[in-house]
Amino acid sequence: MTGSRATNLPPGRWRGYFVDNRNFGDEHGAGSQWPIDVYMRFSADGKEFSAEGTDEIGSFKFKYGTVSDECFCQFLKTYDTHTVTYQGLIYGQRVSGMWWLTDHPWVCGSFAMWPSEDTLETMLAALE
Repeated sequence: MTGSRATNLPPGRWRGYFVDNRNFGDEHGAGSQWPIDVYMRFSADGKEFSAEGTDEIGSFKFKYGTVSDECFCQFLKTYDTHTVTYQGLIYGQRVSGMWWLTDHPWVCGSFAMWPSEDTLETMLAALE
C-alpha cells in the first residue's frame, strides 16, 4: 500500500504509547505510558489502514482502520486474548485519542503515535 493521500501519513514503522489509568505495580503505575511499535500500511486513497505491532502486552494487529475526510480515525487493536477499540484525530503526522477495551468499555485511556524517524527519512528521500 502507498502513503495516505488524504492525510499524508507515511506507511512504515511508527512509534507511540498508550496510557492506562489502572495500577499494575511498580513498573506500570496508574497513568503510565506503555510504548508501542507498529508497522503501518495505508490504502492508496488513505482512507483505510492496517498494521502489525508489539507492546509489553504482546503482538497485535490493527484491523478495520478508517480515516475520514475530517481526519477522524478509528480501528480495532486485536491481541490473541482481547480486542481494544481506538478512536482519535490526526494532527499533521501524529494520531492521538482514546482507547477502551471492547468488552469492558469502562477500562480506558489515551494514546498517541507517530512515524518513526527512519520512516520519515525514507519519506523525505522519496521526495528528492
